[in-house]
Amino acid sequence: MKRFFIVLLVCALCSGFCLPVFAEEETDDRLLTLVNPWNTIPEDWTVELVNIGNGHKVDKTCYDDLMAMLEACRADGLSPQVRSSYRTQKTQEQLYANKVRQWKSYGLEEEAARKKAATIVAIPGTSEHQLGWAVDIVDALVRYAREGGAAIREGRVSALLITDGVCGGVKLEDGTAI
Repeated sequence: MKRFFIVLLVCALCSGFCLPVFAEEETDDRLLTLVNPWNTIPEDWTVELVNIGNGHKVDKTCYDDLMAMLEACRADGLSPQVRSSYRTQKTQEQLYANKVRQWKSYGLEEEAARKKAATIVAIPGTSEHQLGWAVDIVDALVRYAREGGAAIREGRVSALLITDGVCGGVKLEDGTAI
């Protein structure tokens, strides 16, 4: 394990300013793993899954912090609900293939459909969900409605602001902070 400095960005929701905070912390080199379209999951990657309820699992590395965050949100009157968590390679492949098929059904050619799909669903092998480190969380009170065949999300949550395990607030898609 190496010791290094981490720059934490602490954002104040109400005042709108950001203050850098420096902290010395010992960490596991695995936590430095970068996964994105240019950096695929290492071939030797292993996940130690922990059940978080409702069929969802995460890597044990993030379990305690995730549980603290969800509890802090509940204490602040929110109803956080995990919609997606750890995904296998097969699941990620299915999600991506389904999105490609959807875009092709709208008339896009294969390559264009793949590019468009990759803006919504990570290409298999490039998703932090596959590391066991990512969860998609919504507030259970968010309502979904159908109108004219198009899904309309009412009050869709676009950001859950967390600082030191404390739920700092929720920002709705229209910019409203609650």
